[in-house]
Amino acid sequence: PTTTSSLAGVRILVIEDNLDLQFLIDKALSEHGAIVSTADNGFSGIESALNNYFDIVLMDLQMPILSGHEAIKILRAKNYKDTVIALTAHASRDERKNCLLIGFDECLSKPIQGKKLVETMLKFVKTDFKNQNAQ
Repeated sequence: PTTTSSLAGVRILVIEDNLDLQFLIDKALSEHGAIVSTADNGFSGIESALNNYFDIVLMDLQMPILSGHEAIKILRAKNYKDTVIALTAHASRDERKNCLLIGFDECLSKPIQGKKLVETMLKFVKTDFKNQNAQ
């Protein structure tokens, strides 16, 4: 990875019930220097997000125990301000619009393309990291 596409030190929480996909996302982001944590349902994901610091949360919409739709509403109701990106297999324009309306910052469709995933992460951390590195 080049320094222009580096996610070095970026803390990312992946909330995804599919363990294979969880592994692939972790691998793609870790290869670019991200520090990745995982949760396999919306409830444990909320707990992790509220009790630890993450630059970005990636959240599947369809999960057992608590869906991504419900989890984002709870996070935002608890004043969670950091970036939360939806992951969905239903990549329609309406789904994306709904995700943004209920509190997600972005919506990525599955299957996840590694390059698109990293580019999206960079879009959300670039400004913060530039400012931190300039000090």
